Amino acid sequence: MKFLIDAHLPMALKNWLVDRGHDVIHTRDLPQKNETDDMDIIRIADDQDRIVISKDSDFQKYHVLFGRPGRILMITTGNIINQGVASVVRK
Repeated sequence: MKFLIDAHLPMALKNWLVDRGHDVIHTRDLPQKNETDDMDIIRIADDQDRIVISKDSDFQKYHVLFGRPGRILMITTGNIINQGVASVVRK
């Protein structure tokens, strides 16, 4: 699968997914890095048929209202550290 991971999630998540054979981009890999605008993230994800992985509810709102990004995986674990997020995903 192809993913684009938002800035609020750790690079460790990207590395874990890559180790399992997935094609993954983190916002840190993009020219504007973690300052990449949400609309640019959406455009890149849709153009490259990637699933956006994010904790940012703005992506969910865009998806519901405009159908973009086409696919999204929301991480809604509450207020935990990034290491905790990676642990939840691994399980």
